[in-house]
Amino acid sequence: MRRVIVFVLLLGAVFGCKRSAPTEPALNVVVDDDKKRPNPNPPRPQPNPNDPTPPEPTTGGPGAVPALLVGKWVGTDKPGEIEFRANGTFRSTLDGTNQEGTYRSLGEHRIELNHNTGRGSWPNAEVYVSKAELRVLRIGNPPPVDGRKLEGLAIPYNFRREGKAEVVPGEGLGGTADDLRKAIVGRWLANHDGPWEFLPDGTVKRLFYPFSGTYKILDGHRIEITDKEGKLILDIVHHNGFARATQVALNTKGIRPTPDLKLRRLPADNTDYDPAPGKLSELIVGTWQFPREDVIFLGQDAYEFRADGTWQSIQTKTKYTLKGTYHFLDDRTIELTTEEPKGTSGYHVTITKGGRLGLHWVSSGTFEQSNSLPQIYQRVK
Repeated sequence: MRRVIVFVLLLGAVFGCKRSAPTEPALNVVVDDDKKRPNPNPPRPQPNPNDPTPPEPTTGGPGAVPALLVGKWVGTDKPGEIEFRANGTFRSTLDGTNQEGTYRSLGEHRIELNHNTGRGSWPNAEVYVSKAELRVLRIGNPPPVDGRKLEGLAIPYNFRREGKAEVVPGEGLGGTADDLRKAIVGRWLANHDGPWEFLPDGTVKRLFYPFSGTYKILDGHRIEITDKEGKLILDIVHHNGFARATQVALNTKGIRPTPDLKLRRLPADNTDYDPAPGKLSELIVGTWQFPREDVIFLGQDAYEFRADGTWQSIQTKTKYTLKGTYHFLDDRTIELTTEEPKGTSGYHVTITKGGRLGLHWVSSGTFEQSNSLPQIYQRVK
């Protein structure tokens, strides 16, 4: 029995969202060629077509490293310690090994760690440092795909400066709670699910989701978000219009998957992510393509919605095709009916001025069981 598997491989790792029935067969399916049945647990999620990666590293030397980095740091979330010396050398006991070597700046909060043994070096690490705290993110370095260099996932290592039993307000990463509150207000483009907007009144909106939430600043680098999916803690570090959330807390439904969330501040005059004026039933007509080049995408990556109420999607690499009919249940919810395998599914629809289509899975139009990431495409015609 041969299976055609549709899934997303996100920078060398797959992230899934647990969800109870009903299922979502139209956009992500695993088809049994003999029985033509949709898989009840399709792989999730799909990422956003615009990955707000940090600025390109620039060449530098040990002298360009922040002076606060120098010193001995003790791990708070993983065992071990690391010491950065002023002469550009380091010593560490991380990951259960004793290592020594050299380090140099790559610019924009990036450093390179070269172990003397030649094994286990970190060619690309992101660092955020304050008087009392240090966060080092070990950036994955997967092999190029089709000649494209991809940036891997970030593994966080959190430290406290040796001798600091407690972090005094203002000495931790991000400064004080007021510092983070001022810094976070505005619109940010996230790599997995589109724009996030933090409003001064404590409301947080995500463009491609059918619901909003509230947020509360806990300290200089932690934000608690509450929405209909539960509570979520984002542990954020930020610099120069770029932010990265490295930890996600438990909520009432268990772990909410938020892999390596990266956010880039959107300019105040950006209108690409404003909702497009007009009727969605008319705006959706056309061809839409999954545009990201930094992700290996093996899902249904091209969709065509026709004015006669029919639709078709194709998986470009395998030419696997789905087709059927569609109609709007209300002004924001579309129902797709698939001819083969037979099935229906509903989606909350968003279309932007910049020509992006967001589809967020909903259950029978009730917005229940909607803990999946939106699927986002770019108009091509």
